[in-house]
Amino acid sequence: AQAGAYDLNLTTGEALWSAACFALFGFQPGEIVPTADSWKLRTHPEDVPPTVAMLEDSVRRRAPEFQIEYRSVWPDGSVHWLRSQGCFVYEPAGSVRVVGVIIEVTLGKEMELQLRHARDQLEQRVRERTEALSHRTEQLARLSSELILAEQRERDRIARVLHDGLQQVLYATQLVIGSLGRHGDDKVRSVAQEITSFMDEATRQARTLTAEISPSAVHGEDLNAALRWLANWAQRAYGLKVRYVTEFSGRPPQAVQVLVYQTVRELLFNVAKHAGVTQACIKCARVSETGDGRPSLSVSVLDEGTGFDATLASGGDAGFHSGLGLFAIQERLIPLGGALNIDSAPGKGSRVTISLPLQERLP
Repeated sequence: AQAGAYDLNLTTGEALWSAACFALFGFQPGEIVPTADSWKLRTHPEDVPPTVAMLEDSVRRRAPEFQIEYRSVWPDGSVHWLRSQGCFVYEPAGSVRVVGVIIEVTLGKEMELQLRHARDQLEQRVRERTEALSHRTEQLARLSSELILAEQRERDRIARVLHDGLQQVLYATQLVIGSLGRHGDDKVRSVAQEITSFMDEATRQARTLTAEISPSAVHGEDLNAALRWLANWAQRAYGLKVRYVTEFSGRPPQAVQVLVYQTVRELLFNVAKHAGVTQACIKCARVSETGDGRPSLSVSVLDEGTGFDATLASGGDAGFHSGLGLFAIQERLIPLGGALNIDSAPGKGSRVTISLPLQERLP
């Protein structure tokens, strides 16, 4: 069984070893005289101090038993792991004996070390993959922010073209037609007035489109102002009376503000088109710091309309087929560390909440 027994008197240093004990240290039986220090001859130098310290501490505490593992180095250089365990006998005369067994555990120890090494390697690989994933996530967040801002810049460019180009052309055309109407006969004046009314409508639609594509509120530093403007716009555009409730103050990153604006606009459109109600509510709040140390912005759009099956909405169903759709909204939130929560059921209205971090991920 590769196990030997021993009886050691710590006070006198005298010891008795079984034949197997000699073999476990690479000795032939009777090759040396067993003493308290005999095992040191073949014990690895690094393991002697902690083993002695353990025995001394155990005696000082008058511990009843002990167990310890150490290495034995044989003359051929091979290393063998030994486990020594036993009990202390505190004799009335004051001497202390140790009675125990020594077992070779080399195979199990090697397997343990191999498993520990494999675990350390796996943990290192997990750390490396986690760091790489975190880096890629940050890259994706930056890219997503840049794309959102680039999209808004393109909207701004189109709005400038509409305002500085098309609206000016429409206005100039109105002046020419107005002049023609003043100097023409009745038929010409009638046609000129009709054309002018068309031009007025075209100008109005151009101004509305300019405001919708690039509202001035989205460029400000106040998210509350942008969402209040959006609430008023929903009433003008859809006849949807929107109440705005806010507990938020501060300035979110520009990409977050633009994404929140675009998302809330899409959600209000969905309410107007599918919910069958004329009223809705926007709630905005700052959420306390989450587990990753970042505060978040929470914005909810609520209605008491027909509702829908929230389990289907995650796949882009439930009648939300316009624009981004709920599924597309969720996909745009994820790169910026955001999330989408849907609370709805048929006939019970809906509450769609988006949340986005207000600052960069901490290193």
